[in-house]
Amino acid sequence: MILLELHVTLYSNQTGSAVSASPFLGGILHGTFERLVRMHAPIICRDLGIAADSQLKRYAILPPPYRWYQQLTQQAKTMKCGIILYDKSQRYAQTIEALLKQWHEIRFEGRTDRVHCDQITFHMPDIETAAQQKPNLQSINSQNHFTHIHSPCNHITLHFFTPLTTKNLQLPKLLPIVRSIAKRIQKLEPSLADSLNLGSLAWVEAEEQIRRLPIAQHQLEPVDWKYHSSNHANCIPCTGLLGQIHFTGHIPAAITTLLHWGQWIGAGQGPALGQGMYYINETLIRFDAFTSENPE
Repeated sequence: MILLELHVTLYSNQTGSAVSASPFLGGILHGTFERLVRMHAPIICRDLGIAADSQLKRYAILPPPYRWYQQLTQQAKTMKCGIILYDKSQRYAQTIEALLKQWHEIRFEGRTDRVHCDQITFHMPDIETAAQQKPNLQSINSQNHFTHIHSPCNHITLHFFTPLTTKNLQLPKLLPIVRSIAKRIQKLEPSLADSLNLGSLAWVEAEEQIRRLPIAQHQLEPVDWKYHSSNHANCIPCTGLLGQIHFTGHIPAAITTLLHWGQWIGAGQGPALGQGMYYINETLIRFDAFTSENPE
């Protein structure tokens, strides 16, 4: 997998900018990205999962944190965001880099912001730390080797900086979070799934060890946003959970390793649209003026 980190400047001559019309930009950026691909590189649509009959998006939007724009007051706004490419789709990283430089505007609810792409940086998971690194572009097409195993632990905190969508907004236990990540890994990164032994007896045993793991504390709050889709005439109201959740108890190495990879995959419903993105120590992109403990 590979992350393309974008730094863009947004300009608006209007009283309200397009990005300030929504607290969450995941769906807006998702639609913008797919339009760019269809317009400038339609030949790769099917491989990315953008074709009409595609069942799986082989990429995910990494949007700014929920409510990020409240930190900004200047007319020209600097925004950081990203596109994560999985498995075979990463072969198109440089093609996507070129088309992202053709991104000139963002529209939402009748508003338009002009966009200038200032910088695009490539990141790939580091084998030793699973943290962001700048790869040699010649290595983009080389096969990933998912070999690093994280140590077991007795507690872990997941910081959701984009809304986690769960069934009926129930407080999420660790096992459903883990299973949602595992399911996406099996579909998107088969080599990583094999490395983690997903579906094996050892994996089932690891899951059983966290089935009753208690939530020590949480600072999750329900948040709302609207999703506009070309397939629907009206916007779709959405609700998710934002903030941090802390689990205590024995967490085996297989689970901690998966949770570290989950920072690249997303949890819950809609990760392709940037929902359910979290971090453990730090975000994959260093978003300025934001921590999940103080999302306001």
